[in-house]
Amino acid sequence: MTLADRLDHECSWTRRRLTELACDDAAVSGAGVPPSILRIAAASLGEPFSARDSTDDEYGKEISIGAASGSTHDECFFSLAPSTPALKRAMVEAVLRLQSHYLDAEVDWSQAAPRIVDELRPGRTLRLKASPEKRRVTLRCFDSGAGMLARRFAKPLKIDCSSGVARVAE
Repeated sequence: MTLADRLDHECSWTRRRLTELACDDAAVSGAGVPPSILRIAAASLGEPFSARDSTDDEYGKEISIGAASGSTHDECFFSLAPSTPALKRAMVEAVLRLQSHYLDAEVDWSQAAPRIVDELRPGRTLRLKASPEKRRVTLRCFDSGAGMLARRFAKPLKIDCSSGVARVAE
């Protein structure tokens, strides 16, 4: 079964091929992250994924990946704590699989992934947007809580995927 077969959510984030990851000292969170991507992260950690209806959010679920627990909302937004290096790495790698799906291409992320993981540090937000026609992903990094203009004008890192190997162009 491919990711396309398991992509189980569509919203304004996924229609725009846009994903956001953020972290602070306590949690890893994001938007545009369907449940299938959380399952991929759990599998890469070798941990079970569980989800059950939330008791206080009619559109949410209480989730866990191994010892990390948290919630989702609208099957798009998530938060998991505690924030660990392994969880951050697994979430970045799972989100990159989602970006490959958006590009409709198999992409080797091994050269770009460490750089992206390094960018995901406390107080930072990463926003990835796939451009299938250009065969690239644009990554913008900005301070969490930044205003619209700061987010919009954050210097982009372009990740060229045209050769099947992701390379960060500075």
